[in-house]
Amino acid sequence: MMINLTAHNLLFQIHQKILLSNITFTLTDPQLVGIIGANGSGKSTLIKLLAGLLKPNEGSLCYNHKNLSSLPALERAKMISLLAPQWELKPHIRVQEILTHHHPIDSDRWQHYSDKLNLIPLLQRVFPSLSQGEQARVLLARTLALQTPILLLDEPFANLDLEQEEKLWQLLKLEAKKRLIIITSHNLQLCGHHASQLILLRDGSIYAMGTPKDIFTQKHLNETWGSLAYRLENKRKRPSYIWLEYEAINDHHSYASNKVF
Repeated sequence: MMINLTAHNLLFQIHQKILLSNITFTLTDPQLVGIIGANGSGKSTLIKLLAGLLKPNEGSLCYNHKNLSSLPALERAKMISLLAPQWELKPHIRVQEILTHHHPIDSDRWQHYSDKLNLIPLLQRVFPSLSQGEQARVLLARTLALQTPILLLDEPFANLDLEQEEKLWQLLKLEAKKRLIIITSHNLQLCGHHASQLILLRDGSIYAMGTPKDIFTQKHLNETWGSLAYRLENKRKRPSYIWLEYEAINDHHSYASNKVF
């Protein structure tokens, strides 16, 4: 499958406040790409631009040389799907209804991902009755079943424990062999371990882009997170900080160790 997603000089502002500027990149071929950066750096805004939820004030965004801004919403939806932190769902909707929303009841797609994500025992459950981990798996299965060439995920695993999150990252890595997956994440360890490329945002612009080995340098970590102290901004029952210690080693999949204190 040919995939070419190109952003050229994207700028987005609200009421004279610039949230993103000079966003230029080209992503080709199926792969897993992580968007990282400190809070307020523009990660979610960039994902929304890529998904078409926001329109850039300047610049262009093209998929396989087609300007996405000029495409009808239905055609665009066949190319790009989004899994966002907040989904508006009916309060009494069952898991199976969520999974089959875009597919016939006998579709192999949702059944495949239901089995892969261990959702079969949950199919008749009401969605709000599920744990956060179960809800995340349901929404991920629904989005994967759309089988669009490009999949965007905005902090999809923010409320999961590390074991659950690691399993879902492993699944995304497998899925990225056949589609382009772009994910925002605060989990530098897992993002660096599984993504083939990272986009590091700082103050609404691309500060660096490359392999995890290219991105996780002492300079980048210091200038992005300051003193290498990374604050966990969620409500998980974990210590408040992770101290990242960069080690200049060849294998980028083992780029860092961490101390929790």
